[in-house]
Formats: sequence, C-alpha cells, structure tokens
Amino acid sequence: MNPTTVTIVELDDPTGLCRHLLDEIRQQPVYVALDLHSGRLTADYDAAVDGARPPVVAEGFERRYTIPVLTADAVNALMAEIASPTARILADWEQRWDGNNLVAVLGDDARAAEEEIKTLVDGEWAPNQKVAVWDVDAATNGDEIEEYGITATTTDARLDEIEEQIRVSMATTGEGDVVAYLRRLRDDLKAEAEDTNGANGE
Repeated sequence: MNPTTVTIVELDDPTGLCRHLLDEIRQQPVYVALDLHSGRLTADYDAAVDGARPPVVAEGFERRYTIPVLTADAVNALMAEIASPTARILADWEQRWDGNNLVAVLGDDARAAEEEIKTLVDGEWAPNQKVAVWDVDAATNGDEIEEYGITATTTDARLDEIEEQIRVSMATTGEGDVVAYLRRLRDDLKAEAEDTNGANGE
C-alpha cells in the first residue's frame, strides 16, 4: 500500500542546491521532487548533463517541479507550503501497464493538486530567497593568503575547508574553480620559497 502522508526531507546546506558541474557552463537545474512510493518530498539539483530523465521520472513515479536555485530556508518553506497538495497526489494515483512499462497515472484531484504546486513553484521569489551565483573572480578578492593564513605548507584538506567557507558565504558556482585558485596561491608561495632557498644555496 502506498503512503498518503508526506515526509518532508529538509535541506541543511544553505547553498546545497547551487551546483555547477565540471566543464558545464550552466548551473544545474533544480527541482522539488515527490516520490509516490515513499511519500518523500525532497529538493535537489539535476546531476544529469545531457537532459536525460531517469526511468522513475519518465514513468511518473517521481514527480519533479522545477524551481529557482533557492536557499535552504526558502526551499524548506516551499516544501512545507506544498505539503497539502502533494498529500492529495499521494491519495489519488494508481499504477498501470502502458504496454511497455508500469507507469503512474494521476486521478482528477491529483492532477488539480499538481497544477496548484506548479503555480506555487512558478511564483515570485525575493532576492534573499535565491542563491546569488558568483564566478571565481567575484568570489575571491586577492587577500585570501592573509585572510585564511595560507602558507607554502597549507594542506589540500585545509584549502578545501577554506573553499567551503567562501562557497557558503558567497554561494559560488563551480567550487572546484575556487579551490583550484586557492591551490595556485599555495603553490606560488611554495615556488617562491624554493626559489629563495635556491638563491641562498640551500
């Protein structure tokens, strides 16, 4: 028997929906998803880079609703707001064979509830509800060596920690770009130290 109670899985990371995958120019699409089998309501970014839909989505068992790149607080509030119509969807669908696969078929009230959800997610969003997207130049200021105490011996693990601090504070896209920038700073310091030691005959 399928659940009729919605379970909201809240997002903890303030900028967890902001993802820019390696070699991709655009920010990954973001959505709220309702799993008809489990009743879980979640928010995530689409990890696919080719626009392909997983079978569970294509067959209708996971209902996805596209949203902007919202902060954790905003998306958690949204999921709480759409909990009532999603419960109506859970209570009004069935599984049918379409000749090739089992698919989810919504009833009249579930379809009406889904339209309500689409209206809510397509609404206006205040600037402070959305994650501001910055490139690496905007996310860094050239003073990271002094600000974070980066030295020639700073470990990659520490640079990852610094990158996370920058990402959370400024919600940068492509966090890999930021950490690459930090590693260049560290490596430049290391090269300078090696040049100095070589000049001194050490």
